[in-house]
Amino acid sequence: PGRPALKRRRARRAVSPGRPQRGAAGSVADGRPPPVAATTAAAPARASRAVLVLLGLLVIVSLAGRVGRLDRPASLMFDEVYYVNAARVILDAPRPADNPWAWHRPAIDPNVEHPPGGKLLLAASIRLLGDNPWGWRLPGALLGTAAILLLYVLARRAGALPGVALLAAFAFACDDLAFVHGRVATLDGPQVALMLAGLWAYLAGRPVLAGLGLVAAALVKIAGLYGLAALVALEALRWWRARPTPGAWRPGALRPLLLTTAAFVVGYPLALGALDLGWGVFKNPLEHLSYVWSYGYTLTNTSGSAAATSAPWQWLLNRVPMLYHHEGGATVRAAMNPLVVYATVPALAWAVIAARRRTDDVPLVVLALFAACYLPYSLAAAAGRLSYIYYFLPALPAVALGAAHLASATRTRLLPWLYAAAVLGGFAWRFPYRGGP
Repeated sequence: PGRPALKRRRARRAVSPGRPQRGAAGSVADGRPPPVAATTAAAPARASRAVLVLLGLLVIVSLAGRVGRLDRPASLMFDEVYYVNAARVILDAPRPADNPWAWHRPAIDPNVEHPPGGKLLLAASIRLLGDNPWGWRLPGALLGTAAILLLYVLARRAGALPGVALLAAFAFACDDLAFVHGRVATLDGPQVALMLAGLWAYLAGRPVLAGLGLVAAALVKIAGLYGLAALVALEALRWWRARPTPGAWRPGALRPLLLTTAAFVVGYPLALGALDLGWGVFKNPLEHLSYVWSYGYTLTNTSGSAAATSAPWQWLLNRVPMLYHHEGGATVRAAMNPLVVYATVPALAWAVIAARRRTDDVPLVVLALFAACYLPYSLAAAAGRLSYIYYFLPALPAVALGAAHLASATRTRLLPWLYAAAVLGGFAWRFPYRGGP
């Protein structure tokens, strides 16, 4: 009996003067603050915008660090002696007396133990900017910076939160080895950037583009093939995670991998054959690949000097750094940031644990990319093949992403900031460029 009166009282309160009226979206008509639900809903958007601003700053600072004083040293260092001089031969440019291929016929890539793509990139840069340090090193600096951005978007496509992806990009940007190979005219930095581009395209649902990206990576250096191995490992891990749940995995999930593999298997021989037809000495791509494979396995512990070589297990301890340049007090050394490389084992252990607990692909990408880029060198080293610390560069994005994932896994919001500060401190402490003008 009292319900009609109760309804009338509620109606009078709802329209009484001074009582704020809310619209359909929950906004307050009299200008008061919006409800808590609207405020909390806007917080993630603000956080994402802040992350994008920080990412932009990271890319700008990283680019400045890689192109600043790029003409120092003014002489060739480390493997630049081979790759820059190969580009000079391709261009039929004047050859210095110390050119290891001073006798080689012009317009033909003499560095046949690697595909010609990387040397052609250097040749194009030298033709555009001149035969000087800027012409030699600018492609590596641009692609080395692009790799930082590519790691961020790859992590986001794998399901990482914006802050986790940003921390991974920051750790990779502040790694000493990644920094050095963003400032030298070698093949490793461009190969890593193109490989990350292929992996991003795969996770973005563009399998054919992913295959073409991996083709470009393998045209620079044959290790770009490890990107395809990483995708195979990723799909195997996806199957392993879904196996206990009936119907959670279907054979149709392999369609993107088949398309990527087909694009690579068809595209790579065609592209390599075309480059060899223009600037190579091999009759067909299979002959070239056979030579690359056989040459790699002639570099054994009994084939000559093993100075500066290191076993893959030593890389995890940052052992046996390499001296790239030393002249007039200026030193360039290749080693990893201790705060990045020492996180490898705990980051991988956490990725194994998280692979079962989480539904995103972040731990799977960490495990797949690391396995694809690290285990082949371990097997080759076990067979007696020489290896060097800079071979760890393609695995560093996986380590950086795994470390960021681990640092953000706890409920302590301060830990990611502490880890970022420690990484920056480690980079400053072991800064690879010392002395000089």
